[in-house]
Amino acid sequence: MNNLRNNLRKNLRTYRHNLLTTGLLVLALTTPAVQADGSFIALLGGTTESADMDSSGTSWRLLFGPRATDNLSFEMGLMDLGEARNTISGANNSGISRFHPQGGLFSLSYRFGVLEQLDLFVKGGFNLWYADFDRVSIDASNVRTEEQDSVSGVSMITGAGLMWWVLPDLAVRAELETTELESREFPNTRFQLLTLGVQYDF
Repeated sequence: MNNLRNNLRKNLRTYRHNLLTTGLLVLALTTPAVQADGSFIALLGGTTESADMDSSGTSWRLLFGPRATDNLSFEMGLMDLGEARNTISGANNSGISRFHPQGGLFSLSYRFGVLEQLDLFVKGGFNLWYADFDRVSIDASNVRTEEQDSVSGVSMITGAGLMWWVLPDLAVRAELETTELESREFPNTRFQLLTLGVQYDF
């Protein structure tokens, strides 16, 4: 029974990226606004910072969705916040030593023109995330025990950025976002994401 449960969990972890991607694409393509005002797709990468962790890694995001108006867009996508680590040491101590959150994004973005080829935008929504993590415990004799586990949740995510249109339908996109992951499994952890990429409107 335990083997069956472990195999089921392993298969779900293996295929959840494909299931989430397919669901988001179907939702985006069947939204009436797609036919009305077009859509966009964007790919971004950058760094992740967290004052709650000792070190953090790189992040990437794939965004897509319909435009309700020229200024208002519905954003959906996949996000990887990178791997963050903490150093756990000393007797009678415990904590999260490794933490790797990933998930899906659903948000609204509103942009407004500043210059002929430069737009600013603000955004807000939800981050449906899951994370694999390692928990370390050190007893009074300095015996170290490690345990692997996973957790999921829903957190708000907000941000702002700019788009420089190098072509009528192609822009360089830069943005700063913040989200705080909350769970009973670990203390609240806030992440800041600084990313740079390209966006194509069609």
